[in-house]
Amino acid sequence: MSLLPNMVFAVISYIVFLIPREWLICGLVGAFCTSMGFGDYINVFNALTQMPKDAKTFLYGFHSYWYRDSRRENFNE
Repeated sequence: MSLLPNMVFAVISYIVFLIPREWLICGLVGAFCTSMGFGDYINVFNALTQMPKDAKTFLYGFHSYWYRDSRRENFNE
């Protein structure tokens, strides 16, 4: 979910630029949006490397938090 806006605005517009080369504006928008999605890349990296597998994450402003449901942990015992 975090990478979807970046994929739509950056990667797809850059691919559209590669097919007919005369659409320069799509290439510029794709390159610009790729760099603007840096925060999304950081959120995905942190989710993949720091969160346990049964944790849930939520974003609040520029910060991301994760938690584990203690009721679920006791249910699996």
